[in-house]
Order: sequence, then C-alpha cells, then structure tokens
Amino acid sequence: MKKFKLLSLGGLTIAGIHFFNKYISEKALVQNNSFTDFEYKWSYGSIRYSKQGNGAPVLLIHDLTAGSSSYEWKFIASSLEKKHTVYTLDLLGCGNSDKPVFTYTNFLFVQLLKDFVADIINDSCDIVTSGTSCEIALMYALTPNCSAKKIITVNPYFASSEELLISKKNKYCNYFYQLPVLGTFAANLKNSREAFEQLFYNNYYHDDYAISSDCIDAYYSAYHTNGTSRGLFSSILNHYTHTDTSGALNRLTIPLSVIAGAYEPDIDTAINTYKTADTFTGADFIPDTRHLPHLEKPDEFVKVLMPLLS
Repeated sequence: MKKFKLLSLGGLTIAGIHFFNKYISEKALVQNNSFTDFEYKWSYGSIRYSKQGNGAPVLLIHDLTAGSSSYEWKFIASSLEKKHTVYTLDLLGCGNSDKPVFTYTNFLFVQLLKDFVADIINDSCDIVTSGTSCEIALMYALTPNCSAKKIITVNPYFASSEELLISKKNKYCNYFYQLPVLGTFAANLKNSREAFEQLFYNNYYHDDYAISSDCIDAYYSAYHTNGTSRGLFSSILNHYTHTDTSGALNRLTIPLSVIAGAYEPDIDTAINTYKTADTFTGADFIPDTRHLPHLEKPDEFVKVLMPLLS
C-alpha cells in the first residue's frame, strides 16, 4: 500500500511538472519576432531563413545561445538589402527552426552552414557572424569548396582550454537535460525570462536604458518557439559546441575582420589572437556598446559594416 502511494505521488509529481512545462512554454510565446519566411529542409531538421534585397550576397549568422535567433539582425538586414541580397537563418535548435533534443556540436553547425550556402545561396558570399558562432564560420572557411569571400566577426569568442574538455560530469549533465520532463523543467528554470533579462543587463548591452522589454521577450520567446532549445542549451553548457580555432586562423585564406563593442570584456585578447591570421584586415569598435552592438546601436554598426562588405 505504501509503495502504491509513493508511486502515485511520483506519478502526480511528474504530471504536475509536465503541465507546468507546458504552461511556461505557452506563456513565453508572447510574440514572434522572427522574419524567417522561408524553409530549408535540412537532413537534421527544418531550418527557417529569410531572403531580402538584391546585390552581392551576405549571410548573417546569429550568436550561438539558447535564446538567439535571426531577431539579432532585425535592424541590420533591412539596412543592407538596398545593396545586397541578405540572408539570415535560425540555426538548428534556435528560434523558429526545428529543435531536436540531441547533442549539438561545432561540426554539426559547420555542416549546416556548408549545406545552406551550397543549396540556398548557391553563390559566393560574405559571412557576418557574432559571438560563439564565429567558431562555426572559421571552421567552415577551411572546408573544401568554401564559398565565403570574407568573414566579418562581431565580438568573436574563444573557448578556454577548460571549455574544450568534456568531463564525465558534463556527460551526465547533458544526459539529464535531455530527459523529457525533468530535463525540460530544469532547463526552463535556467532559461526564465528573468535570466534573459539579466543577460541583457549584465552581458549584452552597455547602456541599461537602451534595453527594451521587446528584446528580452524576443529572446525568451525564441527559446520556447517550436519546442524548447534545451538540447542546444545543454550542449553549450557542457562544452559540446566549442572547438579549438587557433589552427584555423593559421590556415585561413580569406579576409577576416572584427567589429567589437567597445565595452566587450576580453575583446582585446580575441583581437590579438585574430591578428595571428595572415588575412586579418583589422578591427573596428562601436562606442558605448557591449556584446550586441548591432542591436544596441544598429545605425552606427551599419556605418562600420558597409565598407567591409564586398
């Protein structure tokens, strides 16, 4: 009898957590800020993307975080379309794209980028990428028949030696977050609206007064749209998405440049590392911005970006 009561209580608890997860996801979908009107049916899932304008192709790749999406380039794409054919996409596990619950790796995203450029753009293009997605662009540049003409990185991130190691603890943690109910619940707690709000105030923007509730809601909604991004969140947290790009810099054959937020921590270290590439062309700083200068000060960002494009 006692065992039956414990089983019943456990079942009710799991059911309660399941409905709580569902409630959180429905509540999070306050708005859909994606402008990804097209679908690319990739081998690992549907990829949502946008295409606008006419001219030399430019591909904009958002940062690789659980709340990121093509919303990151919302203000930039409309400015570039006057002279360029502009593509943006929601990476697998992000925004409106499919979000399979498995382990995401740098190699997976490099393959996505290679296939997307070949199948959708079908032409050489400039790539503008931000944050940890800069690792993806650098590794793509080393693939056979790479179609990138230039790589422009925004606040590039270099993984530490610790982040390149996957421990036994990381493996167990990654397995836990992939559990359907408890893993979803734990990931939802880590990716609450309050958590995204703190990211904007502590990491993303320099000017607190420039932060809007729409931006926070866009990231929170992107995490919950079309399922949650818990698989990607866990893969990032447990070091599966990083790779050592130091060797890639030495082998790079296309122009590489940096646009940085003036208040981005450790950006000088990243730039000094980029300078080891023979094809490095320089770095430009956007004053009074931090990790997302293209969202915080889009007009100033476009003025710097335009002369760098083909």
